[in-house]
Amino acid sequence: FTPLLRTTRQSGVLPSGQVIQRGFMGGGWNEARVHYPSGNDYVMAARVKGTIPGPPPKEGETAPSPTTINAVVVADVDMIADWVFDLRKRGMEDLNFDNVTFVLNSVDVLAGDESYVAIRKRRPRHRTLTRLEDATKSHRQRQLDEAKKAEDEAKSKLDEANAGLQSELKKLEERTDIDELQRQITIENKRQVAQRQLDVAKKNIEDEKSAAIERSRATLEETVRGIHARIKISTLLTAIPPLIIAVIVLLLRITGEKKVVQT
Repeated sequence: FTPLLRTTRQSGVLPSGQVIQRGFMGGGWNEARVHYPSGNDYVMAARVKGTIPGPPPKEGETAPSPTTINAVVVADVDMIADWVFDLRKRGMEDLNFDNVTFVLNSVDVLAGDESYVAIRKRRPRHRTLTRLEDATKSHRQRQLDEAKKAEDEAKSKLDEANAGLQSELKKLEERTDIDELQRQITIENKRQVAQRQLDVAKKNIEDEKSAAIERSRATLEETVRGIHARIKISTLLTAIPPLIIAVIVLLLRITGEKKVVQT
């Protein structure tokens, strides 16, 4: 089992109910979903090689030959969907996927011909602002931690409110000083009142969670803008010394030319 494609450790797992938002017009991406890195990487494709022994033979039969496996297993068959090849054919610059390259290399490797694999793997490498990325990385992690903390606190408060409701209902069910009919009526009334209170508490908790996440996001954006501004200023400052030298050289040349003309 040889992993071929892995996610980064910034990836995570979410229940499908938090990713897909259901509505009257069908489903769609939940734009309000919160990403929580799990700290683990996940294998999305792997090379699988080996043999599987056959089932034990019955009495008087010859043992079956083992099954040989040589395959590349991918987590999602949509990796080679028609639209992926269409995007590659049209050459859309913002969607430069490596899906087709990966599939072609996989087929060649499985067929035993690796002559084009090294060539296909080549692609332009663009220089990034590593200093900017390093400066914002810690702030982004802090924003994720704050969002996770807000989510955990909201869940804890909801669990606490729900536990309080269940505790009160249980006490009512255990009362023996009232008859059965009165107890059921009291329980139902209490349930309705407590449920309304719980719904209000849920709404307030969700609002607090959303506000905390939004504050964290706004702080991150402000911090990133500040980093951008500092880098721009630093870039401009680095251009000043060459400009000063250029002006001095120009003045010296003009002065020298005047002296030559006067002579």
